[in-house]
Amino acid sequence: MDLSGRVVGAAGRVVIVGPGRPCLACWGHIDPDALRIESLSAEERAALAEEGYVAGAEIPQPSVMPFNTMVAGAAVIELLRLVTAFAGADEPPQRLAFQFAEGTVRRNGLADSSECQTCGRRRAA
Repeated sequence: MDLSGRVVGAAGRVVIVGPGRPCLACWGHIDPDALRIESLSAEERAALAEEGYVAGAEIPQPSVMPFNTMVAGAAVIELLRLVTAFAGADEPPQRLAFQFAEGTVRRNGLADSSECQTCGRRRAA
């Protein structure tokens, strides 16, 4: 949402993690600064926001039930694929990326060859 309360984006993702697979930090889905801000008490966050150090922390980010349901269902399907070897579990996607405004779902993997600072995994190019 933007500052006026208007929804400006609708997306979701399913990231399949596990041994030998990229972690959430490898994908860039973990923001250390956002984690720090979210771990602050309400008083600390308000004080930092007043000082100008925290921007946007108080903007509501709504959950949209149909989108959440679709992403959760896709996550369950991917889990079942991995556990039961159903529907090509040998090559599951590393991530499913949903763009609800366009009505698309992309199955993708990482191509970066750098080392992850969180898990230490070397990503193959």
